[in-house]
Amino acid sequence: MRPYRKNVIHIIIAVALYFAQMASISAFFRDNLLLTILSVIICGTGFILWHERGDIISFAAGAILGPGGEIVYVRFGAWQYASPDFLGIPVWLILGWGLAVLLVKRFSESLVRIMERTPGPARGKS
Repeated sequence: MRPYRKNVIHIIIAVALYFAQMASISAFFRDNLLLTILSVIICGTGFILWHERGDIISFAAGAILGPGGEIVYVRFGAWQYASPDFLGIPVWLILGWGLAVLLVKRFSESLVRIMERTPGPARGKS
């Protein structure tokens, strides 16, 4: 497969996984077990496609740092979740943050590769 086409496909997949997660959260935010299972499936799909060291590190960083902040914000009353079950947040949120960071990483990397290939103004000149 040509590199340009591969990058376009990666962007489409990242957007599709994003919308799958968003739709799942919107539809099932009160059912933590179901939403956690769906999140595992969606994240698993992402890991089948993207499982390099940087992908795993990005996912782990998002899954730790994102919910870490959420726990602090909930603790201090900034907001609350409809169905919290772990330190004021739903468990699926941990997967959601990890997936979000992974998708932003892959989306932006693919977009940069596409843009670097596209003719435009000379690089390095302002």
